[in-house]
Amino acid sequence: MESKRVEQIKIQFDVALQMTEEKIEYWYARDLMVLLGYSRWENFKKAVERAMDSCRTAQIDVCDHFREVTKMINLAKGAQRKIFKIISICNMVKSKHRIK
Repeated sequence: MESKRVEQIKIQFDVALQMTEEKIEYWYARDLMVLLGYSRWENFKKAVERAMDSCRTAQIDVCDHFREVTKMINLAKGAQRKIFKIISICNMVKSKHRIK
C-alpha cells in the first residue's frame, strides 16, 4: 500500500480515537466498523468476537483489550434507549502478540 494512502487511513483512525482522563486510548467498535469497511453491525460484531477468541487462544486477557460499555442515545420525542457498545483498547493494535 502506498505511503500516502496509509497516512490517510491513519488520520481516519486518529479522528475516531477516544481518550480517557487517564490517557488510555480507545475506539468505539461502531466507529471502527465503518473504518474497516463493514456496513452492518451484525457482521462486524462477529469479527470482534473472533478477535476476542484469538486473544483467548493466544492467552491474552480479553479484558485488557475489549470492554463492553453502555450508552444512552436520544430518540424521537425525547425518548432514550440504552445501547451496548464494545470498545477496543489501543493496546490490541500495538500488541506484540499480533495475529498474522
